[in-house]
Amino acid sequence: MQLSLEIALLYQSFSNAADVWEAVASTHPEFDKIKVMDGFEDKKLIYGSVDSYLRKTGADGLLIEMSEASIQHGNIADLELSRLDLIRLVRDADDAQRWLAKLLKDERMVHARLYDFEYDHWQNAEDLAVYAAAGRSTAGLPMKSNGLPFPLTQQIVNTDANPGRWRLRRGWIESVGATMWLGPQFWKKAGANYAALQSCDGVVMTDVGSGVTKVTTAQGVFRTADGCEGDLQKRMRAALYGT
Repeated sequence: MQLSLEIALLYQSFSNAADVWEAVASTHPEFDKIKVMDGFEDKKLIYGSVDSYLRKTGADGLLIEMSEASIQHGNIADLELSRLDLIRLVRDADDAQRWLAKLLKDERMVHARLYDFEYDHWQNAEDLAVYAAAGRSTAGLPMKSNGLPFPLTQQIVNTDANPGRWRLRRGWIESVGATMWLGPQFWKKAGANYAALQSCDGVVMTDVGSGVTKVTTAQGVFRTADGCEGDLQKRMRAALYGT
């Protein structure tokens, strides 16, 4: 299970981490006996006991780790955004919809996107040290200043033209996915163009209830910025956001 889910929620619409956990984790009771870790407290837990643990501690943030996978949630105050990520925990698009089963009926969900973690990471990595640590060359990549004053000024990779880039916005995340779920709040917050995306060749839009539109493509998930996949990402971004 190497796919991931990016979910934007209405800011502070969940009163605590336990409610967020219940909204997604309860969809997969087969995990109940799996060993997990509270990444904030380095405390070993069992998946099935996380809900009661979070309610007992009254935690606001969420970082539950299991091997290379994790479920993370937090509020970004200056952008009035709540972000929930299921990292390397999703099997396929059908499994993603199962994880989202409760949220798709919940007006607090703004939008969700299925993505490949590795592709997403390198489409958005800017720090040269990250490339060096991975033994990955930056030769030929566009560069720009990080915009910080001296002596903090340094060069970073310019990802502004990458088809798979994402940007945090006020109350939403500007991104595109081969499979997405866009709630009623998304169109209000993003000012995105429904009609333009609907007319985008290669994109299928389906009403899945509660005002949520499911967006699908032949790819299922994007894994490259080249060729037809790269072109489709650019066209979807231009249609939705005009960028």
